[in-house]
Amino acid sequence: MTEKVSPVWLDGLRLSVGTLTALPVTPPSRVDRPRAAVAMSVAPLAALPLGVLAAAVTWAGTWLSLPRAVVGLLVVAVLAVANRGMHLDGLADSADGLAAPKDADGRLAIMRTGDVGPVGAAALVLVLGLQVAAIAELATGPRGWLVVGVAVCLSRAALALVCVRGVPAARGSGLGAAVAGTVPRLVAAAIWALVAAALAGVLALAPSSAEGVLSYGGSYEPMTASREAYSSSLTMTFDRFELVAWASGVLATLVALAVVALLVRRAVRAVGGVTGDVCGAAVELCLAALLVALLV
Repeated sequence: MTEKVSPVWLDGLRLSVGTLTALPVTPPSRVDRPRAAVAMSVAPLAALPLGVLAAAVTWAGTWLSLPRAVVGLLVVAVLAVANRGMHLDGLADSADGLAAPKDADGRLAIMRTGDVGPVGAAALVLVLGLQVAAIAELATGPRGWLVVGVAVCLSRAALALVCVRGVPAARGSGLGAAVAGTVPRLVAAAIWALVAAALAGVLALAPSSAEGVLSYGGSYEPMTASREAYSSSLTMTFDRFELVAWASGVLATLVALAVVALLVRRAVRAVGGVTGDVCGAAVELCLAALLVALLV
């Protein structure tokens, strides 16, 4: 009986959703490098359920007037459950292994054990603390729930950079070996360009009304200004805000890109390439970098 093989794009999407979330999905009919390339490339799309969940928790917490810190903690906790804590495990293991004063084999052995050492524990506290604090601040802004949800999805673009062609795997087996070097460089560049555009678009949508936007300028007085003055002020304020939104989106993208690139560079130097743990660490670091940069 001939085995039924699904299209590469469908298997890649299934692999991405099944790996990055706790959602039950049909296993891919085959796992190979073309399908791994699709899985890593569509990671932001596969993380859409996580983004929706984060946005919903942020909105609900704000609507219920919960303390900002509680909202941030709830979002981070829900995300950890929704991806089985896999990325956090990768962050801790990567921190312990890459910081160890050993050779490549010794560092890989530490990463393989799964025990959390002092460096890994510190990394978890610091990165999660940054995420919680940033979400707490963003949640109080106009449509903060949307900004948080989009940032969660876009942070998964880190996987395209970790798995870009030219970056080797540290081991000959495991998740890292399956996905390392599978994403074409042009595809990775396009994905990160879309990240910048998406962030700029979301930031441009952040003001909930024209009145809210105009309040930033402090120059419009509705009781005394003429219709022409109002129209001119509205146009200039929106133009200025769109420019700031694009600049902020590009800045946040560059910050996140630099953080992930530094992680990949360290992994290649310390253990000879990337692993599945490095993939998880990249996602958590990218999310923290995006959220913090969006506060600027």
